[in-house]
Amino acid sequence: MALEKCDHLLEKVTKPKNYTHIIRQHLLATGGPYPSLEKMAEAQQLLLQNKSVIETAYELGYKDSANFSRAFKKATGKTPSAYVSKIFTNV
Repeated sequence: MALEKCDHLLEKVTKPKNYTHIIRQHLLATGGPYPSLEKMAEAQQLLLQNKSVIETAYELGYKDSANFSRAFKKATGKTPSAYVSKIFTNV
């Protein structure tokens, strides 16, 4: 019962509040070296410059593209591929 209460309280403290918070939590969970928030914000622009998800992930300091894709989807609600596809179909 105490463990359940602790988990509930921890969830309240770590519940994402905005994109910056989500990114910061992800960086803390994955370990360093941490790219700057400005560099993280470039992810969408990198994807729109025809960089692959793998290239974008490594440029931002992720150890693999799967972690980047999960973080991107958590922050934007879309996978990197879906994001790029939607942008180019709306142009």
